[in-house]
Amino acid sequence: MLVSPTAAVRPMRAGEEAVVARMLAAALADDPFIRWIAGTDPDRATAWMLAGLKMAERHGLVLVDETLDGAAVLMRPGSMPLPVRENLKLLPSLVRAVGVRRVPGVLRALTALEHAHPDEPHWTGLVLGVHPAAQGTGVGRRVIAAALDVVNDEPAYLEVCEGGPITLYARFGFATHARVTPGHGAPRMTTMWRDAITRRG
Repeated sequence: MLVSPTAAVRPMRAGEEAVVARMLAAALADDPFIRWIAGTDPDRATAWMLAGLKMAERHGLVLVDETLDGAAVLMRPGSMPLPVRENLKLLPSLVRAVGVRRVPGVLRALTALEHAHPDEPHWTGLVLGVHPAAQGTGVGRRVIAAALDVVNDEPAYLEVCEGGPITLYARFGFATHARVTPGHGAPRMTTMWRDAITRRG
């Protein structure tokens, strides 16, 4: 897929995964969902982010700001839920992020979130993050705009912790879709949906 850069936003390059994963772990260190996954351990949060990046490299796209201060992780329509074989590939990263004992509960909570996806084919925004030092500088808006350029007119879906940046996404055409309680200690999530855009000829 060809992607036109939007204000210095581009696809992540080979070899940048570790840097982007650490940036996202720092960006979302206080996010309730990441706290549920990794606690306050940045290495565990980085392992979780790295798993998401690897998944998106195979089945979606990772967009980054040229300075690597911001990133959006996208999954293509039809790619979720992942086949069992793909989930097994991610299991070592999941164990590093949450610990062996928590794996069954975390998997059940993630499955509950997967079941909340609409049936209509759609892009999924897995992660959007901006390094704390770059927050408030417009990086996040640039990355979102670039992601929506890729999505084009197709439907898009994302999940936000309750109390999260719902207003920000609403400015880009997303509306609240549902509220999900995954269980197993996971925070309650608000799902958001952006309809396909019909262009008038």
